[in-house]
Amino acid sequence: MTPLVAIAGCPNTGKTTLFNRLTGATQTVGNWPGQTVDRHEGVVIAGTESFRLVDLPGTYGLCAVSAEESITTGFLAEKRPDVVITVVDATTLTPGLHLASQIAEAGFRQVVALNMSDVAERRGIEIDDSALERALGARVVRTVARRGDGIDELMAAAADAALDSRQPAPLVLDYGPVIERHLGGMVSTVLGIPEVRDLGAARWMVLQLLAGDERTTRLVAAADGGSEVISRSDRALADIGAQVGFDVEIALAEQRLGLVSGILARATGPG
Repeated sequence: MTPLVAIAGCPNTGKTTLFNRLTGATQTVGNWPGQTVDRHEGVVIAGTESFRLVDLPGTYGLCAVSAEESITTGFLAEKRPDVVITVVDATTLTPGLHLASQIAEAGFRQVVALNMSDVAERRGIEIDDSALERALGARVVRTVARRGDGIDELMAAAADAALDSRQPAPLVLDYGPVIERHLGGMVSTVLGIPEVRDLGAARWMVLQLLAGDERTTRLVAAADGGSEVISRSDRALADIGAQVGFDVEIALAEQRLGLVSGILARATGPG
């Protein structure tokens, strides 16, 4: 089966320009099922292997709000691509790293394209690629999509990741004692129900349920034994909210932004 590579990124990061560079004349354009949003697919050859590339609509996170975000989160959850190329604007790192950290939490093999790196350099933005790689558990490749710089290196890195037989280790972020206590119990429940466990990385699935992601909720509810997980999630939401004093979704977002701030402190110099 042809390995599947998804290209994700926040809006206006050069994601589609990079996709066009990679796929050239092989790409096709249609609509996502039930949507007027364009669907771009193509084929690229790296070494002796062919890869199917899908350019996902721009999104700032993996909890769906808009139609575009729903498509992106749904595709990742249901198709489970072999690797995700996450395009990050090197001049404005925070939104892209927020997305990349969630993709790492979800347990995907990931390669980060640090795009517009030429503009970042001109602005004096210093970025430690190795620090980013250590923090995200992903290869980082500098690109300038509009010129085609770094494209071959990026696809070679994506090919290596896609063909890696080792199970990727999801990024684990500590959400504090209250949330972690419920996360641990819910993950144990998920792991004990094969039909739910097979839907994806257990911890990420639980985090999506607590964040109110509708697609994850529907997928879990439809699985045999999923109602037990949904019931436990509802109880956890009420208990966590009562203890922390605000919505769980806000608590999760604050911890993720704290993670991104820590990454930035380690990986960037004065700009």
